[in-house]
Amino acid sequence: MKRNLYNLGKRALITALIPAAFCVSAQAQDENELKDLLQMDLESMLDLKSVGRGDVGGFGYRLSENQSESVIHGYTTNEFFHYQKDGKPSSFDNHYYNVLLGSNIGSNVVAEIQLEYEHGGKDIDARYAQLDYKFNDAFVIRTGKFLTPINTFNEYLYPEYINKAISRPYINREITPSAWGEVGIQARGKVAASEELDVFYSAFVVNGLEGNEGSGIRGLRGNMQDKNARDKAVGGRLGAAISGLEFGAGVYNGKYTADGQQNLFIGAFDAVYNTERMSIWGEYNMANMQAGDTTINRNGATILFSYLVTDRIEPVLRYDFINLDSGNLDDDRARIYIGANYNFSNTMSFKVGYEIVNSKGTNPADNVLSFQLALGM
Repeated sequence: MKRNLYNLGKRALITALIPAAFCVSAQAQDENELKDLLQMDLESMLDLKSVGRGDVGGFGYRLSENQSESVIHGYTTNEFFHYQKDGKPSSFDNHYYNVLLGSNIGSNVVAEIQLEYEHGGKDIDARYAQLDYKFNDAFVIRTGKFLTPINTFNEYLYPEYINKAISRPYINREITPSAWGEVGIQARGKVAASEELDVFYSAFVVNGLEGNEGSGIRGLRGNMQDKNARDKAVGGRLGAAISGLEFGAGVYNGKYTADGQQNLFIGAFDAVYNTERMSIWGEYNMANMQAGDTTINRNGATILFSYLVTDRIEPVLRYDFINLDSGNLDDDRARIYIGANYNFSNTMSFKVGYEIVNSKGTNPADNVLSFQLALGM
């Protein structure tokens, strides 16, 4: 027992000292800027502690009188789906009405939360609630619940006012599930290797996915507090951007069962190329999931092409497939998405899409005609 406590304490000390070493290095570089940020004068501190006796407002109002600059944004999507498959009814869906709240303290501290109101209020959650401290461009510490940074789609592309298609690729639902948030600590940053080349990275330690042996990865999300296995998951992403092209690779690795015995490894590779009118994005995902004495191997890929033929009209073509190694041939699917978007602005569009779905089993194709209005505000 003592030896276990000693080993646990040693790992905790090492984990604490690594970011501390980076902090010391960064502080030596930006000493004056950090002093200006951290040395609040006595009068301001006394004002902050005051609750405004006999005055208007509360804690939030007191903070607004100091260094904080608050922001509020959000996005909404309204959709209609018509399914070809018999027995599945067509339906309207107020898919999202999400609120983004944040606060900036100087140029170094940024706090942000995304509150999710999904399917007309059926699901209410916080997708992420994170706090960033920026020492410099090359070193940022992020804590809280953050979107897992192992691919471009999960961290940057999934909101509907950004995503070119109405639906999300199979791999971004079932291997690297979109809106996948984890609680932990992350180091991230970017370095200008030359005038045109930027290199960026992220590395994280989190509670990790958790659930039943051999279950779907999407259903493993939501382990906000470790109450069973104490093992933590680790991962990160390394990428680069040059002349409109961005590419990167990310990994995730950790125990996923409550007994801490079975391991899950996920790898993601993606690339994006943008010009003034054209966008090409592709991604490949793979996962190795231990289940008893066997390993479940899952993989899939997607590629999307869009082009602005006018300032408003944008045709979209996407192909994606997934293999889930489940033993059910209907789970292995391929799909062609053909769509067109009318862009009212950079953050508002009306989309029409038709999906041609094929499985390796015997079920009829579940083709879908869909419409979506998406607005970022």
